[in-house]
Amino acid sequence: MPTTAELDYREVFARFEAAADPALAGPMRRYMRDQFEFLGLKTPLRRSLQRPLIQAARRQDQVDWVLVEAGWAEPAREFQYLAVDYLRAVAERLVPGDLPRLRALAQRKSWWDTIDGLVRVVGVIAGRFPPAQATVLEWSLDPDFWIRRIAIEHQLTLGRSTDTARLA
Repeated sequence: MPTTAELDYREVFARFEAAADPALAGPMRRYMRDQFEFLGLKTPLRRSLQRPLIQAARRQDQVDWVLVEAGWAEPAREFQYLAVDYLRAVAERLVPGDLPRLRALAQRKSWWDTIDGLVRVVGVIAGRFPPAQATVLEWSLDPDFWIRRIAIEHQLTLGRSTDTARLA
């Protein structure tokens, strides 16, 4: 593990692959109903491998959408988990203009594990920018179940600002 916090995401990807445990990958894949491939990285190990990147991300001024898209493009689910963890780390830098990108992510490789992470990110945007809630409200009528889930559940991240009438 390097001492520097400045890691390129490709280096983290390589660390994930080097730490892969095929004995764990099969059960992880089966747990997710064979929807996705897995490297077999348990969450504590994955988080320790990505920690320097996430720490560095918190100091960056801009959101690295290249990293996010690269994570989403990889076949193993742990890369999408990294992308979601990254987005959560930089959520305060996201703006309503990022909602279409988040929606596009939600529509690819959709399953509860990543969707619930994106719920929190959308909740941060909606909480910081009340006009963005109109966009998220439109999502509640979307034919895509996963988009509707984000629209409904993002309210849970708003705490006292939860609009109970809107939830109903």
